[in-house]
Amino acid sequence: MVLFALHGRQLLDALRPDVRLVVSGWGGDAWLRSTDLYPAMDALLPEGVVLSALDNQWTSSSVSSVYDKLSSGRECWPVIWHEFAGDLWMPQPNLYDTAGACRDARSKGCEGLLGAHWRHRSVEEAMA
Repeated sequence: MVLFALHGRQLLDALRPDVRLVVSGWGGDAWLRSTDLYPAMDALLPEGVVLSALDNQWTSSSVSSVYDKLSSGRECWPVIWHEFAGDLWMPQPNLYDTAGACRDARSKGCEGLLGAHWRHRSVEEAMA
């Protein structure tokens, strides 16, 4: 992942130095765990590369524990689950855990926060 990110940064530097590179994965503390790689990536990648990951599942009021262990110059943008993804027919906003994850990301020094909203079926029907 680091080699691909370094190559991507070289290409952007040559073609579009104004574009930021964001490296993302499926992370979290209990599943798929791409955020486990972030301390090493933090040490190897240039400071301007942002680390981001689809983070702890919809039943968590926290983001990955790794974010407050990275260097102070590294921007991090966790991707939180805005709702319970078990039912794609009815909206199920998970505001309690969303609010907790927002507070946790801020306490860990994250500069950005993205949200995943899984309304596949209703988006399809609205577009039709």
